[in-house]
Amino acid sequence: MPRLTDIPGDPRDFSLWMQHGVGYLLMRQVRDEMYYEIESDVAPEHHQAARSVVNDTIYKMCMLVEGIGPPLRNDTHSLEVDLVGRLVDNSTYEYVHHESMFEGDGICVGYHGWMQGDFGTGRARPVADPGTGSEGADDASAEPSCPGRSPSKRLPESRGRRLLSRIIRGGRSPASDEPL
Repeated sequence: MPRLTDIPGDPRDFSLWMQHGVGYLLMRQVRDEMYYEIESDVAPEHHQAARSVVNDTIYKMCMLVEGIGPPLRNDTHSLEVDLVGRLVDNSTYEYVHHESMFEGDGICVGYHGWMQGDFGTGRARPVADPGTGSEGADDASAEPSCPGRSPSKRLPESRGRRLLSRIIRGGRSPASDEPL
């Protein structure tokens, strides 16, 4: 199981370390989890299309965080979206630091590297894999793993998976009878 590396002392490395940590969690706990659900719920001939939907959705979220597109606003206020990584002290459960992905180097740029398994290098890499003893080991071509899950165990049906299945099969929009 991957472990968090030591916190870098250099402020620039620390900022990148936080950003890459958020990217690692997005890829492993969102993307890979959805890939797992696709493998168990979607017909094999539709796996690639379903994975593309997952990847495109994550990228659109990254664009929203970067401020690409107009915010929701009225005459006096605007509402924007951010994604924030928080570093927590395990002994006190207090937040030690937070890192805004909006204020970082660019979550959209990070996304493209994260999709290839690039979660930083050297001191700016937040993930160590004790199985290999290497901080740089993270084979992007490897199938995602979901610890504690048996491939034969199906997950409960979810609205999102039903919608994804409908999209892939050319179904109807749940809001109307119009084809998707």
